[in-house]
Order: sequence, then C-alpha cells, then structure tokens
Amino acid sequence: MKISPLLVLALSWVPSLLMAQQPAAPPAEIPPLPPGPLIQVRAPEMAQWIVTPAQPAQAAAIPAAKPEENAAKPLLIATTKTGKTMLRQRQEPTGQILSTWCVDGQQITLWPDGKHWIVQIAKVNPNLPDANYVDYSKSDFPEFAWISKGNYAGIQKFKGVDCIVFKAQIRVESDDPAPTSFAAYIDVNTRFPLLLQDGDGIHLYEYKAAPKEPLTLPPQVQSLLGSRQSVVKALTRQLPTGGQ
Repeated sequence: MKISPLLVLALSWVPSLLMAQQPAAPPAEIPPLPPGPLIQVRAPEMAQWIVTPAQPAQAAAIPAAKPEENAAKPLLIATTKTGKTMLRQRQEPTGQILSTWCVDGQQITLWPDGKHWIVQIAKVNPNLPDANYVDYSKSDFPEFAWISKGNYAGIQKFKGVDCIVFKAQIRVESDDPAPTSFAAYIDVNTRFPLLLQDGDGIHLYEYKAAPKEPLTLPPQVQSLLGSRQSVVKALTRQLPTGGQ
C-alpha cells in the first residue's frame, strides 16, 4: 500500500502542532524573603572592609555586567572603623591615595602632597556626587539605602555564598533620560553586602580582620578640627541670647 506524500507531509506537522499547544513552563518561584534585617545598617565598632571594582573574570557570572566600564573607577576604597571614628582611603587610577577622616560629624580629606585638604559637614552640592563626602548619619553602607522588601528578587549564590538579591531601576538624577539598573547581593547569614551593581559598575565587598587599636588622628587632622571648633565657639559667643 502506497502512502500519499501529502499524507506524510500532513502527519509530520502533528508533533509540531502538539508541542505548540503545550502550556509554557511556569516561571521559577522566588523563595520567601528570609526573616531578619534586609542589611546590617552598622558595621561592628571595630571593623575594616575594602570595596574594589570587579575584574572581568569575577563579573562574568553577573548578568549585564560590563567590567570594562570600571576602568575609570577608583582602584579600591578601604574603610576602617574604630568606635565613632572612620578612615576612608580611596586609591585613584593614578595610584595616589586620598584619606578622608570622619569624626565628630566632620569629614576631612587629605591629599598625598600634604598641602591640599578639604573639611566638609555636608555635600558641597547635594545634587552632585561627591567622592570626598559620604553621609553616614543613617548607615555605614548608605549606598544600599534603596533596597526594600518591594525590590527583593530572590536568593542566589555569589562566590559560593547564599545571598539575598535586590534589584531596582532608579533615576539617580531627576533629568536622567533613563533609569539606572541597581542590584545588591547581601550575605544571608551575616547580612553584610558582598556586591553592588550600579549601572555598568560592579563593586565587590571584602571584610578584613578587625583593627586591634583605635585609629589615631594625624596632627594635621587634629589641627583642622581644633581650628574649626575655635571658630564655632567664637561665633557662638557672638550670638545674641534671648531677652537681651
């Protein structure tokens, strides 16, 4: 018995038709957000951590990562905390290291030449990023202030560690043409950040052994603090008091 070529052709379509009618696989369910804080707001009283831009091999597993964009970013930012004093050291691509001392609500940045410095109690321009000033009033990790239960994105491993992942699209500046993609990886156990992605930048967090001794302010920083306190006291004495 001969089978018509037309029948063979029609039968060959049946498997494809059946496959097309199969329902699509449901998306993987996001596990519940683990209980506890989303992130540790404060580092321990004695702590040290380093933030570095991801290298190509490290960023390869991170979706949408473009490690080449990190070329102009600081080589590293090292933060040391002892009590209420913090030292933030930023190594620039040129190799020079700028040291910012955070004490008594003030941030004093010293240049390597010893001739240039800046004292700030707030950003010079609130609308522009300032590498020499970080607002630690609410958190030791203010760059993660955007995370919330609403942008929880699941649990993923990073360097073999289970992490709580948060993702968001944020307009950093009101006139930005498009929002910037943000992602954060927070260690499930310690709740300290391990990775931050802001746009094309990938930043890795590494925690070092806690310092054993309190930070000692260099003479120049002590002098600048003393000068400013003297000015504040002088201005306070000149202010009129009530009833006079």
